[in-house]
Amino acid sequence: MKTSLTGVLWILGILAIMPSAYAQNANANANATKAPLLPVGNLDAFPTLVQTGTHPTLTWDIQYPEEITEIVTIVPPSGPITPKVDLCMEIRVLGASYQIGTDKKGKPIWGSVQAEVKFNGSSSYTQFFYNTQDKVKPSQVYHSAAVTAGLAINFRARAYNGSQWLPWRYSSTTGPNVVVLINGDRPPSTVPAFSQGNIESFLRPYLDAGGYVNIGPKDAIILVELGQTNVLASGFDLQDIVFLVSFDYCKNNNGHGNNVDGVDVSNPGQGGGGPNGQVDPSGPIDDEIR
Repeated sequence: MKTSLTGVLWILGILAIMPSAYAQNANANANATKAPLLPVGNLDAFPTLVQTGTHPTLTWDIQYPEEITEIVTIVPPSGPITPKVDLCMEIRVLGASYQIGTDKKGKPIWGSVQAEVKFNGSSSYTQFFYNTQDKVKPSQVYHSAAVTAGLAINFRARAYNGSQWLPWRYSSTTGPNVVVLINGDRPPSTVPAFSQGNIESFLRPYLDAGGYVNIGPKDAIILVELGQTNVLASGFDLQDIVFLVSFDYCKNNNGHGNNVDGVDVSNPGQGGGGPNGQVDPSGPIDDEIR
């Protein structure tokens, strides 16, 4: 897209005042803890050296950020989560601290936790986690899938108490045992663990100093209580399993070897980013198309 210098300067001026506008809005709302999501973009001029009396051609591009509520619908407090457009989903397990006792040294004995997801109109659930707290790897993507617009995503989880499996806790059922939170939300103050500051270490990095959720703009964090149903019970902490669900637009491989980031991922050796340095005959074509 080409535009005049006046038009570009007007746009850049609007972007320059956005942080202050956001600050005024944040001061009006004491609970506003989200960082401003500012547009990003680039501005190119050609030629870079311009003779007197001539003008360069300016090319600009702006990408406007999105929040999760713009691409999915979340029915509070537990879900379901329904994509508004076709997306790709990733699930990470942050913790599964269902404890069934302690050993002679006072160390916790963890109970097994099982978690599953159902999406794209499927009638059955797919397991993405079956293990104990000490086996959790928060950086690992436990499940990824393309999810279809208009079709609800539901989760369920349960725990083994040492003698039997406890009932499933469903995100599709209205109740206190499953809570879905997004960036800037605050966990329920009625939960003893949160009101008394008894927060598991694995969850602390995802809360800011004020106790508000601090995650990516397209993420949701799901807290599940497996052992209790009484929100006033001391053991009701919504931390028996906690997982992070991330959404974004899918990137599809079109078969070409030139990526927009200059790294040849799908077709190494066939383009400028490949190890052999050959010239890609389809260089202008991006390898990954949203």
